Amino acid sequence: MLCITSAGHNYVYGPGYVSDETKGLGKYFLLVLKSAAYVEIHGQKNEVGGGNVIIFGKEEKKIYSTKESELMSDWIEFDAEESFFEELNIPVNTIIPYGNVSQLSLFVKLIACELYSNNTYKDKSCRNLVEYIFYKISESINMEICEEKKKHYEVMSEIRARIYGMPYKKWSIADIAAQCFMSKTYFQHIYKKTFGVTCISDVINSRIEHAIYYLTNTEMTVKSISDSCGYENEVHFLRQFKAVTGKTPTEYRAEMSEKKN
Repeated sequence: MLCITSAGHNYVYGPGYVSDETKGLGKYFLLVLKSAAYVEIHGQKNEVGGGNVIIFGKEEKKIYSTKESELMSDWIEFDAEESFFEELNIPVNTIIPYGNVSQLSLFVKLIACELYSNNTYKDKSCRNLVEYIFYKISESINMEICEEKKKHYEVMSEIRARIYGMPYKKWSIADIAAQCFMSKTYFQHIYKKTFGVTCISDVINSRIEHAIYYLTNTEMTVKSISDSCGYENEVHFLRQFKAVTGKTPTEYRAEMSEKKN
């Protein structure tokens, strides 16, 4: 359950300000930046523009400082279950681009007013308002993911179709990435984000699927199947086939043959 301990709206800090790094240890800390600032995460100093939000974890020191003449921000200190962020797909200790934070700021203002009031239902009201803020952050993150997926989906789908259509090809991640005008690391990141599996996993699955077809529907030797599925040596094929299916190719063929009879 969410439990809000303190909140601040429209806090303005002058030149040279550095936050108290021990503040909020043991609690989560939501920082909504309205102006540029320096933010330290995992010991690394980052230059961050206004319109970004950061959720500091319970054990992360809350270190941020003025970049320009002044720093303007909203913040909320609170406690929550770790599963709360997992369910909403919100990363902790990460700079999250949000854009126009005026809507979030309005709700932080309401939380701050409610939190320090004597209202009967202030705790429940604050929880509801904080939940709303995190729902909006989650929606913003997922919208960005969808846009990125849409941008790359056609290209990634074409590559995946080729992988499954040509298991015999000697696939190289570096070559595929170059064809997409991407770095190897970025290509692997986008591919996994698009399909939920790595490109290498798809290459292996494609080869095993074709091997299963040959074992079930032809009398090709295991060596021939290994060659036809793009393996440079039979031992590598045997190892991967067993890792995926739990059986050797010969055992798999025998089992399928028994079922047919």
